[in-house]
Amino acid sequence: MERISTARRILSIFKRPDLSHMRILHLSDIHYCETKQEDFEDFLTKLISEIKEINQEAKIDFVLITGDLINKGGSQFIANKNKPYEFFEQNVLDPIMNSIDLSKNQVFIVPGNHDVEDVDPAKDKEEYYLLDQKLKYFNDLVVKHRKNTFGGNERIKKYKEFEKRFYKDYQKKFSPIALSPFESCWVSEFHDLKIGFVALNSAWRCSTKLPEDKLYLGVDKQVY
Repeated sequence: MERISTARRILSIFKRPDLSHMRILHLSDIHYCETKQEDFEDFLTKLISEIKEINQEAKIDFVLITGDLINKGGSQFIANKNKPYEFFEQNVLDPIMNSIDLSKNQVFIVPGNHDVEDVDPAKDKEEYYLLDQKLKYFNDLVVKHRKNTFGGNERIKKYKEFEKRFYKDYQKKFSPIALSPFESCWVSEFHDLKIGFVALNSAWRCSTKLPEDKLYLGVDKQVY
């Protein structure tokens, strides 16, 4: 009887809550920029209105924004050219979170090719972007530079620095959280369960300045 009772308690844990009721709002390719501010204000007003309607139907638990937060690596920012992601946070992330009462531990961002500064890689760094290197070379590269910015991913440094600042308080409250140049991992809570989210950074190698036939993930997904 004791074993049966224990089994029932375990089953009740896994049945509660029903994960099919988890609501995830997926946004992508916002391409926010400063030069078209009026257009974006109108767009965001309509977007947030629709998000509120969705949230009224059933509470949104998490928001995923999967790439291209800003446009063309921030080149279309003027007054905020040095902090494009802080401008994005103030004008996009904060209004969305406030509209449906979400905190940063419920919002997860992933970089896209437009979140990479499209500048000419230095000649001594081209090896990081071209296909000629063997797979083992890149595997070793990821392991070696998991905790630091290196020559090959300097073009996405602004995004990664913003990501670290954005989740600073989250990191104090929730553990574990892992942010590296190549992936971001979070653990959040859904009722009495802990839910893991993993975002893989496949955009750091993107470039329009290198030969199209040697881009690592294929030209269709690597150019603006």
